Amino acid sequence: MNAKLLTVLIASIFLILFSISTLMFHDNFHDGWISYEKKDYEAAQKLWLPLASQGNSRAQFYLGRMYDKGQGIPQDYNEAVKWYQLAADRGKTNVYRIAKKGVTPALNILTDDAKQGIAEAQVALGVMHEYGYSFPQDNNEAFKWFQLAANQGYNQGKENIYRIAKKGVAAALNILTDDAKKGALEAQLTLGSMYVNGKGVAKDSKKAFNWYRLATDQGYDQRNINIYSFARKGVLGAVQLLTDDAKQGIAEAQVALGAMHEYGY
Repeated sequence: MNAKLLTVLIASIFLILFSISTLMFHDNFHDGWISYEKKDYEAAQKLWLPLASQGNSRAQFYLGRMYDKGQGIPQDYNEAVKWYQLAADRGKTNVYRIAKKGVTPALNILTDDAKQGIAEAQVALGVMHEYGYSFPQDNNEAFKWFQLAANQGYNQGKENIYRIAKKGVAAALNILTDDAKKGALEAQLTLGSMYVNGKGVAKDSKKAFNWYRLATDQGYDQRNINIYSFARKGVLGAVQLLTDDAKQGIAEAQVALGAMHEYGY
């Protein structure tokens, strides 16, 4: 038998063995899933454990879930974290969630991932500091992690910075204000709301109106924020806007202006 034919033969054998193995794993996982759906967790575990031990990420993930939820076996967060971690990306979010319960292996994984620059981990760690999950509540520490995520372009990092600005974190308020000045619609609306409600800043109807007005100039529907209501508070810019709109035939403005004359606002 020549070398070329031998090579082809060996490759064919490997391909056949691989196909058989793949089919077997698929069937075992599928059978396990049927058992799982029927809540026959013992049968599901017996079918999935060999697959999980051999690196099947789906089996690893669902074994992690069974330990996580205590499905047919005693709830064990440490064991759940082990299988979730082996499942890699498929189980990562669940590891981060378990970290909020103070489970040491999950906390270590989350912290290491955050330090290595994984934005999702940075946001999760920031949330834990913000709300005091497994750590003393610390909005400034939360901001640090949110900013690292935002610096990578992770949208949720920026959203959390805007939220934490309402809690009086000066560095977060500076970022929010800069974004609003640069025309970020969500930042303008957030600042407007903060000045209306006095969250993170002192109440100031004039500043609230100015930020909302910038948002409406970008096409944001002013009815969502009832911008005419600022006219009743004596904000001159709002009075002028209301009057101009009424003169231009906008019925909503005409009604609002009429009500102000009626009640002496």
